[in-house]
Amino acid sequence: MTMCHRLVIILAMMINAMAVAAPAVGGLLVAGDAKNLWVVRVNPHGEFITLHRSPEAPDDTVYRVLKATGHPQAIAAYDNTLYCIYSDLSVQALRFTQAGSYLPTLRAQQLAPLDAAGKLIGFVAGREGPIAMLHRPETNGGSAHLQDTDAPNSPDEKDPAIKPADPDSPLAMYRLRLGRWESMPVPKDLTPDHFMQLVMISPKQSRLAILSETQPPSGLIVHTFDGKEWSRDRYLLKLSPLSQGVGVQNDLAIVAPLAGAESRQFNLFYLRQGSVAPRGTIKPITPGQPWFATAYNNRITVVLSDDDNPLRWAQYAIDDATRQSEPSELTEAAPSMAPDPMTLVFIVAIVIGMLFLFATARREPGASVPHLPPDVRTVGPGRAIAALIDLAPAVIIAMIVFKLRNPADVFSNWPGTTTEWKKVLPAALAITIYVTHTSVCELLFAASLGKAIMGLRVVNLFGEPPHIWQVLTRNLFKAVELIAPLLLVLPLLSEHHQRLGDLVARTLVVGRIRHFLDED
Repeated sequence: MTMCHRLVIILAMMINAMAVAAPAVGGLLVAGDAKNLWVVRVNPHGEFITLHRSPEAPDDTVYRVLKATGHPQAIAAYDNTLYCIYSDLSVQALRFTQAGSYLPTLRAQQLAPLDAAGKLIGFVAGREGPIAMLHRPETNGGSAHLQDTDAPNSPDEKDPAIKPADPDSPLAMYRLRLGRWESMPVPKDLTPDHFMQLVMISPKQSRLAILSETQPPSGLIVHTFDGKEWSRDRYLLKLSPLSQGVGVQNDLAIVAPLAGAESRQFNLFYLRQGSVAPRGTIKPITPGQPWFATAYNNRITVVLSDDDNPLRWAQYAIDDATRQSEPSELTEAAPSMAPDPMTLVFIVAIVIGMLFLFATARREPGASVPHLPPDVRTVGPGRAIAALIDLAPAVIIAMIVFKLRNPADVFSNWPGTTTEWKKVLPAALAITIYVTHTSVCELLFAASLGKAIMGLRVVNLFGEPPHIWQVLTRNLFKAVELIAPLLLVLPLLSEHHQRLGDLVARTLVVGRIRHFLDED
């Protein structure tokens, strides 16, 4: 063999080794929940792109939201949050506070790393956070164990190392709770040599399942964890190592690909009450495509990538009759910088109010100058306290109606912070009660409950009780100001401590000078 031939062989071996070690071009990671679909596309150069889709997105459109470097190994999603675990077992969380406006509301948080020895074979997420399953290597002194990780709120305190629940098992499971990873029990009759997958069946109840296959293959074994202990069921279903389980509507579905000469078909099965029910097929699909199955919008969703890199996807509702479905192209779009429709409505309302204020001021330039009696004066800080007194009963009533225990549950989902209308309902009810109460009281008494307690009242620019149109106008603008709280600084900047509603309605909040002297 000549030297040239030897160099060619060595070069070919090096190229082959590099091809095995490097990630495949078009590598795909997919995760979904009831509202969000996440797709992470990884290239061999240590770069990845995170894509996101919500149910409100246009048909067959997914948005590019993040481009970064790293080696993500698995992803999991729950409640607008994407958890990503990397090859070094570091963990990151990405969260959208507003689904319709991507980049301005994307928040990234570095979580405690999974400081454990082993190979990651499962990663899911639920109400309590992410859960990871590892195949632990054998050691001379016994099985490897999880080292303690510092919680973000107490970096100086360290507990003893947390041992796996079963130190003799080759598998270990850990969940992130209150900033720390803690061990979970693992079924004793599992070995990582067979087909195995970790599935989140019910994210809200943190109900897990481990899918495995007997050796030699004779059926599918499903171990289910209800939060306390594992149970075991067997199904007469033979799967290939490429099969994937999906938790849909608190039940378990299986997506099983069947390889063919020129095409690949996905068969869908529904596991319920110990029986296997075929639910349909997805075809045709080119062999060798990277693909992943997940639950998105309460449907089985299969996302795959062609050789020329465009994404394709297919969805299947578990309650539909048996049918066939063909994947359609999933278009990648640039991040949406436009505000969501709800925010757009509020912006339009503010603009209309400002235009109305400008138009009336131009029509009657001198009409906006107050002519108050000598014994009254406008107030600033006192009206803020009165507003809080008026708002408190409205928030309490909303909490009672929606059975909430913490006022923070109302304010954390205030209109303008989220597009999910169900979450906004408590705050919307509180605002409605607040505006209605102040409107009725000011019509009858020229003062709301809070203003009466603080010794204040509403008047027109001549110190007289306001007209009905003035009361309705100034109170309707309260809803706009509560949704756009930056407008609430206007009384601090205005010469006569007027809100936007006061400027438009030409009203003032005043108190008698004698009242202030008595306070002094």
